[in-house]
Parts: sequence; C-alpha cells; structure tokens
Amino acid sequence: MNALSIYEKYEQYWAILRNNQEMIRFSEVKAGLVISIFGILFSIILNSVGKIQASVAEWTVVQMGILFVFIVTTLISMLYAFRCFIPRFENKNPTSVIYFGDIVSDFTEYKAYHAFLEKIVIDDAEMSVQLAEQIHTNSTIATRKMKAVNTAMRMMMVSVALLIILVGFLLMT
Repeated sequence: MNALSIYEKYEQYWAILRNNQEMIRFSEVKAGLVISIFGILFSIILNSVGKIQASVAEWTVVQMGILFVFIVTTLISMLYAFRCFIPRFENKNPTSVIYFGDIVSDFTEYKAYHAFLEKIVIDDAEMSVQLAEQIHTNSTIATRKMKAVNTAMRMMMVSVALLIILVGFLLMT
C-alpha cells in the first residue's frame, strides 16, 4: 500500500472541500432559477389580472380548490427556494483557521490570526482536524440547501402543472 504524502493528503481534503462548496453554489443557482421562473409567471399573471378576475368569479368549487392548491404549492416552493439563501447554521466546533466567521470573531487583528494559523499549520494532526471540521460543516450546509431546493423544485413542478390546468379553465370560459 502506498502512503500519501502530506501534500497529497491535504490536496484530497481541499478537493472534497471545493466539491462541497460547488454543491452549495449549485443549490443556490437552482433556487435562483426557481425564483426567476415564478417571477416570470407572476408578471404574466399580473398582466392578465382583469381577464382572470372575470373568469374566476364564475368558477366551481373544484376549480377554486385547484386555484387554492396552486397558491399553496407556489408559496411553499418560494419559501424553500428562499431558504437556500438564508444561512442558518450554528458552528459548535472550536475556533477554525478556515471558517471566515471564526477568523473575524476570534481574532481582532491579522497578526493574532497569523500566529494561531502558523501554530495549526505546522501540526499535521490539528490541521487534519481543522480541514475535516470544515468539510463536515460545508457538507451539512450543502445537504440542507440541496434538500430545500429539491423541495422547491418539486413544489414548482406541481404548481406549474396546476397553473396549466387553471389556464385551461380560463381558455374554456
């Protein structure tokens, strides 16, 4: 078995960390897409509000129920999409040399941070712990964001399907 050099080991850690950061960005892009699609749909609906009001007044209870479910699924989708942009994570781990929040809150000036960083970087075991903690933290964030955006996208698909049905009702009147 071929042992990895310290450099190769850290390169693997950083590759995992970069991959997690890409997953975070990817979920945020998907959430932005969901919000953009709803923005376009809302603008189309607002431009047709007069015709919609006249037709909706004559709808049956079933049609109104579909409209209600459309509104609810749209709101749920938007809520989950926005949750991707609101970071809510409590870091209960000790001071990290990598996490920007710890760097700013735990060190008032760069010299203190530099001294702490130098102490951590030369200790292979501690640096491994620091990287593993940051990878775990980013994985947790990426997982939460991906779950939220996947829920947003599923609800958006239901919402769009219901909107197609509602448009069909409008065209029949």
